[in-house]
Amino acid sequence: MKNVELQKNEINKLRDDYQKLFPKCNASSELLRHCAQMYQQMDAINQKNGYWDARKGYDAEAIYYVAEYAVRERPDLAVEFLKEHRLGALKMESKEEEIVVNQFAAALYDYMINSKKIQFHVIEPHPDDALGSACGICYNQNVITTLHTLTISSDQRDAVVLDSEGRKKYQSIKKAPNIIRHERYMLQDLHYDLRITDEQITYSDKISKYQGMYHEIEQLKKVVESIVLTAKKENAYIALPMGLEHPMHILTMITGLVYIEQSGFSWDRVVIYVDHPYDNQLIGTDRALEVREFLKGKMGQQLLRCDDLGATQADMDPVVREVYGENHYGEFAGTLGKTYCSYYITEFAYKELETYFHLQYNRILFISAQAWPFFKTGGLGEVAYSYCKALQSSVDDVRILIPGYCEEGETRGTVLDRIAFHYERRDAKYKCILEERKYDGLIYYFLHMWDPRGEHISFSKPERNGEEFALFCDAILQVGLNSIDYLPTICHCNDWQTALIPFLKKTKYRSYRRDMKVVYTIHFYGYKGIFPKKEIFSLLNLNKEHCQLCISCRDDCVLDRTDLLNESAKAELVQTPPSLMSFMRAGIEFADAVTTVSKGYAEEIQGYTDFRSIKVTGIRNGILPRGSRPGHAAWEDASGKANGLHNFEDLLVNKKASKEALQKNLGLEVSSGTPILCMVSRLAIEKGINLVNTILPYMLSEEMQIVIIGDDADKERQIYAKFFKDVEQKNKGKFAYREYSERLEFETYAAADILLMPSLSEACGTTQMLAMQYGVVPIVSMLQSFKDTVLDFKNLKERETKYWDKGIGFYAYVDDCWVLLEVMKKAIEVYREDKETWRKTMKYCFGTDFSWRNGSIFAYLKLYDGLWQT
Repeated sequence: MKNVELQKNEINKLRDDYQKLFPKCNASSELLRHCAQMYQQMDAINQKNGYWDARKGYDAEAIYYVAEYAVRERPDLAVEFLKEHRLGALKMESKEEEIVVNQFAAALYDYMINSKKIQFHVIEPHPDDALGSACGICYNQNVITTLHTLTISSDQRDAVVLDSEGRKKYQSIKKAPNIIRHERYMLQDLHYDLRITDEQITYSDKISKYQGMYHEIEQLKKVVESIVLTAKKENAYIALPMGLEHPMHILTMITGLVYIEQSGFSWDRVVIYVDHPYDNQLIGTDRALEVREFLKGKMGQQLLRCDDLGATQADMDPVVREVYGENHYGEFAGTLGKTYCSYYITEFAYKELETYFHLQYNRILFISAQAWPFFKTGGLGEVAYSYCKALQSSVDDVRILIPGYCEEGETRGTVLDRIAFHYERRDAKYKCILEERKYDGLIYYFLHMWDPRGEHISFSKPERNGEEFALFCDAILQVGLNSIDYLPTICHCNDWQTALIPFLKKTKYRSYRRDMKVVYTIHFYGYKGIFPKKEIFSLLNLNKEHCQLCISCRDDCVLDRTDLLNESAKAELVQTPPSLMSFMRAGIEFADAVTTVSKGYAEEIQGYTDFRSIKVTGIRNGILPRGSRPGHAAWEDASGKANGLHNFEDLLVNKKASKEALQKNLGLEVSSGTPILCMVSRLAIEKGINLVNTILPYMLSEEMQIVIIGDDADKERQIYAKFFKDVEQKNKGKFAYREYSERLEFETYAAADILLMPSLSEACGTTQMLAMQYGVVPIVSMLQSFKDTVLDFKNLKERETKYWDKGIGFYAYVDDCWVLLEVMKKAIEVYREDKETWRKTMKYCFGTDFSWRNGSIFAYLKLYDGLWQT
């Protein structure tokens, strides 16, 4: 509501204050500065008294009022300024007074706009990279930029001129670079002279070698020193490239850091921009983490990793096309097409720069029921570790939270902290300990809980799973997140066990951390977590008073409806009794974004009723590159040769030795020419185990050896395990069954030739990707999800020109054991009769990059950043 009298009195007082200041002005620039100050104070008065909304921009009426007042108080200085800068010959006559006021108001507006901008000196080794790596700064209209490019180019990149004159060439570009000066130093590019490609060399050693190898570095030092001193004098920011691999980037960054420290330049005004942050070649690499630690050591503090959401590739593509032309654009599109601008800055700098940039720093808390190496029963445990490990170099911070299954705690890694607290319900109090542990550079949290009777909650009793994981989710939001020294911007929840977190955050805890987003990932739609609704709601103190604003408490409550896995095939909706609810449905309905683990699986489940108003994004799971897992090197060569798989020829040598070692270990006949068919799987119906049981006698009649590594943890699976053990007793030397162990899994991949995955349903599958890393050719069911990773053998020729992101395998109809048998026979025939084709197929499988950095990490980063675009 507007307060007219108060506003009027405060404006009069403001005018009186400046009536004393204006006569003291000796120059037009001083008058302009006082006018800007007067406007800012008047602006604050107007906002306080309800006269305008600050989000609308500048108040034109207030600007005109200040200009009019200043012109009347000091017409001499106003006219002097306009003669110099705007209209030329003006006389202060009554008929021209309005013109003078209007022009002076425009000048005041320009002055305030420019004075609000911050100044940057961007040091970019290559002229073209101002269009990519540093584009977030160079094309930000809130920033005044001086661009310093250092090197000579051998092609038309050298023609890139981005100062005020150069911009005239690019008239068709809507978003022009905001560069007031472009200084070009034309130093020799040291990329081809100094480039060290040895990945084993440490970052510090690489710096030392570069610094001592070339005389051009002395010229570089002089240039960088001059830029640093100029920026210090102007109190401007300095932007340096984050040197990952390129000699000029590394030398520019390290030289800049040296002179910044020597000159006493504030670290809070230093921006390290990440050159091509999401380039396939660099994403997920340890080198990025190594450089970050190096920066922390040099700058003496932890830096925030921020994405610049205001610098989109849609803006940059037309720039590159205009500058380089359509032909040359193709050389840059591969990298630039995956480039967002990212920066490393201090927390103090973030608070200032977020006013001028659209910045977001992603701190991810990955919440899961399991995570390798502490607890893993399936693919989710593998994904939790490998995904978060790959994500480390691309976000500000990523950590993992899982239940504490063992009361005594784990023995791996290093304990950093043990935080005790109580989680309370209306009628009960639970003792909790949140253990923080570091393993392989990742921080894990384990939430241990004891019920009111003092019994440790195991999170593994099937009859109590719903209650236990409901309490787990509730405790995380009520107390857990507030107990740790870590504020995630995104909670990434997984499968039904953690699906109540997005639901509870939007209902019971709807006022908690409104700025925190929740992503929910479905790893397998078949396990929905269906439990008695009344009991779960009562357990969590949820009732109509709690959730009537968010959940319909009528008969059509969104949590009451659950769909059978094969709903699309049956083409009918199946509704469970109202007494049951689906945890997964709660996650789907209330998460800020819903994903699943392959594009094919997303297409399959998108038509289910659960997703009638929800978009599910399919992002293929990734795996760790060979040899990157701690203790993994020995598994690459079962014969004991460490790091045995550097190239395909190494694979062939290793395969022979590994096969012999596995055959001896499992009691199989030692024969290098006999193909080994393996199956590494839970012994569950949905994995196609019944199909294998049916045709196993026929499989044993073929000239091959069969190895099954099975997870037989529960009673149902033990029935299958007993069956396989009996088969082994009758077929010694030809068939082997062993209970699952991780080491045996990878020893089997190293030795095997063919992988069997006859799944009835599969969300993505990591088994086929892990096996193909070792040149194992998969036989899979004709499911949508497998199409993300396996190209059909009949399309082998297409693999030479397309589908470089897929291996080669054989497809069989779903749930048809006899077709599966025929496909196996075909695979064995190719193995025996067409050695060259089999060798090519193995090579394609071995060479396919299934790592997270091959597209999947970028897709998740794009998803995360998209949550903050609005």
